[in-house]
Amino acid sequence: MDSWQTILNNYLDWNNKDHTTATSTERATALAELAGAFKKYLRGVYAEEGRRMFHVWSFLHPTSVALTLAAAAHATLTSQDIVFTAVDGESAGEDVTVAIAAGTGSLTVAESDDAITITLASGGNTTAQVVAACSALTKATVTGGSATAATALAATHLALPKPQATALPSDFAGIIEGIRFARDAQDSKSGRRIVRISPKEMDDKWTDWDGSADYPRWWCLRPKALSAAAKSGYEIVAFPPPESALSVYLRIKSQPADPVDSASAYPPGVEGCDELIMQLAKDDKERQAGQVQGPEKRESDELFGDCVRMDMELYPVEYEQNSMADEETGCAP
Repeated sequence: MDSWQTILNNYLDWNNKDHTTATSTERATALAELAGAFKKYLRGVYAEEGRRMFHVWSFLHPTSVALTLAAAAHATLTSQDIVFTAVDGESAGEDVTVAIAAGTGSLTVAESDDAITITLASGGNTTAQVVAACSALTKATVTGGSATAATALAATHLALPKPQATALPSDFAGIIEGIRFARDAQDSKSGRRIVRISPKEMDDKWTDWDGSADYPRWWCLRPKALSAAAKSGYEIVAFPPPESALSVYLRIKSQPADPVDSASAYPPGVEGCDELIMQLAKDDKERQAGQVQGPEKRESDELFGDCVRMDMELYPVEYEQNSMADEETGCAP
């Protein structure tokens, strides 16, 4: 099977652009066209004897991944040089929310069941003054003491503890079957699954947490923090957090990596899939030129059918169905 770079070079030559002299822009343009053809290949839709066919490639079948849920952790929160540290309440600590706001009167500090509210004096206070005013708190210990003005803390919201998130693989493309505990002959909970809830429900559970650690009973899937400099991803959060790191499994769909101009990267699939992907790109070019059912289209359909038959020999349909969960076959209650 040819590498992505060889496929790209062959495609450039077919486009009457000598790959040995092609500019970086020409290579990038051709690679983008191959990426479009690769997406068509992954979708598995093709024509055979006048019928529209669909195939799920064997390399796209769900796989089980092992993950580690982090142990319970109680963050130490810092704003400027004021540090609020949770006071142990039960076995693993206490949930504390700290809110700091600007005021119009004198400096005041109040605490309720699970919250501390600090209202700064008009004109602000120094860090030392805020720390001194918090000396009688029972929900958290407060340290600090420089002369830094605390006015910049206005409207800052701090919370303990921080939910422990576990990142999913970068090629994650969907959940097939939820989390289950790793099997352990000594553990009555091993092999059990835990209940999936929404990110909002998970936030509510962490807000109300009493600090006790246990086997997780709920989990949610949520996007990781978005960044323009990085590809978006997903993570899972479980509740309550375990007392120690815990191994779990879940079944996911994976998304193959996009084509790259590299001699050490290869497209996924059976022998001949490299030729098929390039042929699909030729088919796209033919359609853009106004020829919908031309020779490139007929060739791509023939190649597609050949690759599908080879793939099905590797992964027969009856085994595919027997190995698929209810969620995959549409038979879930």
